[in-house]
Parts: sequence; structure tokens; C-alpha cells
Amino acid sequence: MAGLDFNLLYDEPGNQLFGEVIYKSGGLTIIELDAEDFSRVSFDEDSGLYTYGSVLGCDISEFFVQLLFEKVYSA
Repeated sequence: MAGLDFNLLYDEPGNQLFGEVIYKSGGLTIIELDAEDFSRVSFDEDSGLYTYGSVLGCDISEFFVQLLFEKVYSA
């Protein structure tokens, strides 16, 4: 179908599903976080915050979006 392009961001962090489907000019690209990506985000029980590198945050999805962005634009 001509002219149909889309990006679909999906997430289900509890099941370790997080990715993006990109359909552009007839080509389909699927980029997903894998176990190694998920392991880069950790939870600190003392503070109740998630960490990614040296950044702290309370919303784990924000870190997954950052990881996905890094995968999309490093490919």
C-alpha cells in the first residue's frame, strides 16, 4: 500500500517486552530490548528508585525508552 508508513512503540515491562516496529517504504523493522538491555536497569530497594548508569528515576519505562532510542539510532 503506497504512502502507508508507521511506527509502533510497545511495552509490557512486567513480561520484558519493549520495542518498536517501524514500517517505512514497504520495509518492516522490529527493534526490541533483550535480556542484556533489561539487565542494565536496576532497582535500589533502599531508595525505591531505578538506576540506569548514573541516572536515578522512579519510572522504569523512561529508562527502557532511552535504551530503545540508543538501539534504534545506533543501528
